Amino acid sequence: MRLQGRPLDCGPMGYLKAFHVAFLFIWLGGLMGLSRFLGYHVAEDAHTRERLTRIEKRIYFFVTLPGAIMAISTGFLLLMGVGRDMETAQALRYYMVPSAPENVFWRATFHAKLTSVALLIGCDIFTLTQILKLARGGEMPSRLRFSILHGVEALLLIVILILMYGQPMVRS
Repeated sequence: MRLQGRPLDCGPMGYLKAFHVAFLFIWLGGLMGLSRFLGYHVAEDAHTRERLTRIEKRIYFFVTLPGAIMAISTGFLLLMGVGRDMETAQALRYYMVPSAPENVFWRATFHAKLTSVALLIGCDIFTLTQILKLARGGEMPSRLRFSILHGVEALLLIVILILMYGQPMVRS
């Protein structure tokens, strides 16, 4: 089956990519929602903060964290070549090797994606530490911190999607 001159990838690889993107959206949606919740959290009274803490923990542990684990797991499966023919699967493993002769521009895009995901994991860890700190009744940070976090997460989403689908560093 073809769509605008390109074959549709309907095999196992296509499903794996679809799940990877879906889990990425779940992960980022949870993080972006939590950054807004945390911003509201610091501006509320003690009783409301207690209720918000329970909500934040539920969102993190039941939505965001599973989304992160599944997005990273499916990304790793894609990297290992699951669902591809053996020749292509072997070629994928060379992206991590600096001396690999394959398409250098694609490798640059791949490493930019990995860097973006590493930053996203950093945002995730920071969000968790803030949730736990606020749950213990620690010092209230400013709302600006969480507004900046929200913007960084949105920027990472845009960068990751451009790198996934636009592949700006790939030479035709």
